[in-house]
Amino acid sequence: VVPGLLMVARGMADREPVGGPLRRKFREHEQPWHTRKFDKVREWLQDADPQIFGGKAPAEPNAFLAHTTAILQQASEDLFGEKGMDEARASMTKIPSRAFSDFEPDGALCVLLQSAFAYRRSQGGGPQWFEEQLSDKESASQHLALFAGAEKALLNAGLISRPKLFFSEDLPRVEAERLRGVAKAHNATVVQRVDQATHEILPLTGGGAGKASQIRLLAKQGMIVKVHHGFYPESFDEWLPQSTAGKGRLEPPLPAPKLWKVTARFVQDLERFNEWGVEEDYLPCTPADLEEDDHGRAGAKRKRESLPSAPPAAVGGKAPRA
Repeated sequence: VVPGLLMVARGMADREPVGGPLRRKFREHEQPWHTRKFDKVREWLQDADPQIFGGKAPAEPNAFLAHTTAILQQASEDLFGEKGMDEARASMTKIPSRAFSDFEPDGALCVLLQSAFAYRRSQGGGPQWFEEQLSDKESASQHLALFAGAEKALLNAGLISRPKLFFSEDLPRVEAERLRGVAKAHNATVVQRVDQATHEILPLTGGGAGKASQIRLLAKQGMIVKVHHGFYPESFDEWLPQSTAGKGRLEPPLPAPKLWKVTARFVQDLERFNEWGVEEDYLPCTPADLEEDDHGRAGAKRKRESLPSAPPAAVGGKAPRA
């Protein structure tokens, strides 16, 4: 087993995590505690463009924005994700999931939604345009430019960035060359010196996914917890009953060091998911607590407790319609 990840029952591991918010039983975007997070986003959008909604504002603007965000996330998964369309996957890497959950004024979600609404306006779309055009993969495939435009806006605003990878000399030459090709195909920069890099790519170490589902607990709401599935991108994070996920301590994402030291699987999984993974999943397998070395490099996992066995459980939720 990979040290540093919480372990749950095999029954949960048999259920593959689901990508995209509209494919899950529990719909975070419909929950009142979630829609309230859109207050600052709504205010920023309306300040930037009083006509952002195009005519009459929706009766529940926060719920509308939350639903629109979920539609965009799901379309992103359907088009660019692991089971997405070849043409779409070849055109761009998925926009990082965290951009859809940055609720700060002038933050990533504000800029992303502003770009999406501008695209809708260019198409002459009405209030239901996102649902009508993006809920079906075939029709959504006609709007790849929407996501390309959102990515460009986020890059220009400095709200997302592309990794700079240094490949360790300890990697087998043929494998390193193949992974360099994967990285370049996803618009990462391959650098020749480690001091120029955001990530150092190391050989694979012992351990692996094993026969149990490996999760981290990220947040808690009542009797449900948000979990991150090991070796899956953040877009697969989901809410589960605490009875399923266990009662381990919360482990928020680690702050980024000056340089991440991650194994080659970090790039291998990029090829699979067309999305950058969570660095902590790919840190070299050592039992030490996470520490930075003298160069600010993160290279060891945090210790965590083991979870008790628990059977899988369904999660449901109902909220006002957007």
